Amino acid sequence: MIDNKLIYLCGLNGGITFSYATNYKVNKYIRGFKNDGYYLDLNEKIYTWNRIPEFPGTERQAGRAVCIDNTMYCYGGYVYAPTRNHGKTNNKKKQSFNTLQDGYALKYTDNKWIWTKLPNLPVSMSGFGMTKINNYIYICCGAHRKAHYRCHHLMVKVESRNNKNTEIGRILYRLDINNLNKGWEKYDTFPGTLRFNPAMTSIGDKIYIIGGIYPNQEWITNIKDTSKRFYNINDNWEYNTVTKEWSLIKTNICNGLSNWGPGNDEIVYKDRYIILIGGHSYRYFMNKNKLMKNSMYNGKFSNRIIIYDTVTDTCYNDNTLFCEINVPDYIVRDNKIYLIGGESVRYKFERESFGRHSDVFAIGEIEEPIFDLIPLLSRLITKQ
Repeated sequence: MIDNKLIYLCGLNGGITFSYATNYKVNKYIRGFKNDGYYLDLNEKIYTWNRIPEFPGTERQAGRAVCIDNTMYCYGGYVYAPTRNHGKTNNKKKQSFNTLQDGYALKYTDNKWIWTKLPNLPVSMSGFGMTKINNYIYICCGAHRKAHYRCHHLMVKVESRNNKNTEIGRILYRLDINNLNKGWEKYDTFPGTLRFNPAMTSIGDKIYIIGGIYPNQEWITNIKDTSKRFYNINDNWEYNTVTKEWSLIKTNICNGLSNWGPGNDEIVYKDRYIILIGGHSYRYFMNKNKLMKNSMYNGKFSNRIIIYDTVTDTCYNDNTLFCEINVPDYIVRDNKIYLIGGESVRYKFERESFGRHSDVFAIGEIEEPIFDLIPLLSRLITKQ
């Protein structure tokens, strides 16, 4: 979000599995990746999505962004040629499954949107955590997939052709936006379980890395049981950027879930409470290279809202969300939560049907002391 402008950019349109007779969206949402973008001015009384210039890089999903002053910094993601399992696709050529390394800055000045190129990431990645403190942007964790590495899917450990093993996301990097020519610099080493799709944010001088998933490093593409493809993560971390000290968060934040992975770091309420929405329950947790059974496993998406209090090291959670969902994009601003999209089962909300990759846009209000996400002050459908 730049100023009071909520920005929606790129992503995967999963297609609609409903028949046209029951859902008009079938021909509206063609399966494939996108690079178009929109903004919504929250100062307006009537919300309307307005176009911004297209993202200058490859169409993608699972990139990350942070905003500093009037500029949004966008990085990474992945892309492939989508299959036709839900009808039409928008891909014009065959494209291998690759993670991406490029980055671009979107600046809003003098009522104009301007894109500029940024220094590349140290390695092509997707699903990493990204946050900012003062004039620095930090990244950590993430997964990689390139043809020159021997990996079938998004991996956190990769083996190159010369059999050299690389741990993706082990290094905490930072970028000085006032000195972009220096590029990304190694700042520290992450001591926790490797992962991608964590929630990563900052409060003051501290960085928080929570949740994420660990991919099965012996991935077999025909495994239908997704509980054997990914594992939840239950070690969560606090990092002091001044003293460069890592601390393991003691309280159990996960509650049998993880894999939140919002695309931005604006998930903090009152500079104290980290808000996590939805999630997925897998059969196992991965904890420092050891598999542990998930006693709360159900193999489903979640409608839970988890609030972690960074001062008291305690959690609140409830199931007030209007659907079961995983990895939605959302932003916390003042006492409101703005939620867009996500991965879910089919559901109906306000008498409208939504599919696996939904086009829902919802606004909820935080009420203290119980932190309920009230359905809904407002809902809009994003223009395509």
